Amino acid sequence: MKEHQKLSEFASKIHYLFGLREQGCGLIALATEAVGCGQGCLLFLSLGGEDFTVPYCSPESADNPFTNLILSQDNPIVTYLSREKKLLVRENLAALPEFSSLRDQGAEKHLPDEIELLLPVISRDRLIAILVLGEKTSGKYSTEDCNLLEEILGRVAVSLEKEYLREQLSQLYAEVEEKARIDGLTGLLNRRSLDETIESEINRYSRYGGIFSLIIFDIDSLKTINDNHGHQAGDELLKQVGSVSKKVIRTSDQAFRYGGDEFAILLPNASIDAAKRVAERIRKQIDLMMIAGDTSFTASLGLASWPVNGRSVDEIIAAADAALYQAKRNGGNQSQPATNA
Repeated sequence: MKEHQKLSEFASKIHYLFGLREQGCGLIALATEAVGCGQGCLLFLSLGGEDFTVPYCSPESADNPFTNLILSQDNPIVTYLSREKKLLVRENLAALPEFSSLRDQGAEKHLPDEIELLLPVISRDRLIAILVLGEKTSGKYSTEDCNLLEEILGRVAVSLEKEYLREQLSQLYAEVEEKARIDGLTGLLNRRSLDETIESEINRYSRYGGIFSLIIFDIDSLKTINDNHGHQAGDELLKQVGSVSKKVIRTSDQAFRYGGDEFAILLPNASIDAAKRVAERIRKQIDLMMIAGDTSFTASLGLASWPVNGRSVDEIIAAADAALYQAKRNGGNQSQPATNA
């Protein structure tokens, strides 16, 4: 059959396809076409290693009943496919003793009714994916259909595993990179992220024109709060300030924990006057906060604008920092623009 030939040719050339999505979507689309099946999906183990979930299905539509299919790693279905390394038909769930726990819990009833076949994708003697197919548009699956699918999966398994592992490594790297940019206590972006973002903004505005502003602020007398109420109270205070910082800014603005009790707000396309209004909102919100139920506190804020107060990352940060310390020398609980703003 023409459809069988297309599927076989795909299996022969799959190693030329870069990316798990291209391989997975191609496999499902051609497999369902070859056996006359209306719906199918491919499940892979999630990054956390707990569940097999569906990244790819055919057709790719919201009404595909397999779209949100999840099989936990300890599900008897997964255990069976991993151990037996052979396909499983829906009728087996009602007959084989391996699935008595599913029947006792009524769990098999929660599987989409359209599921007809589950086929393991085995590479290096371990289960790396599960191909799930719905009912045929006409008739029943034949021995020829099943043999074809098992033969094709055997040919594509290594390529699928390589792309799956490559994608897993990319996701892990992205997560590590993201964690390296986030402050663990407040959930805000950190100093590294601030430096990188300002550098990016300078490059963008140098090319296209415009201005941006930076606010750096800290808590007045945080040491006193730590001494009187303990460092746990001080940490809770920093969390609250981080939360306030995110709430009072625009969606285009970004909040950072600059270090210690210092925070920063980067405001794209914002003049020093606009930054002053944002700084005052932050200052007033912090002035209303309480720690340990009875202790109030204040913040001092320094403001600078690019390119008026500096053209490099270090210069613009230094200008905002200098304005911050001027605000403190003036008594604190105030917003202070850089002197040449």
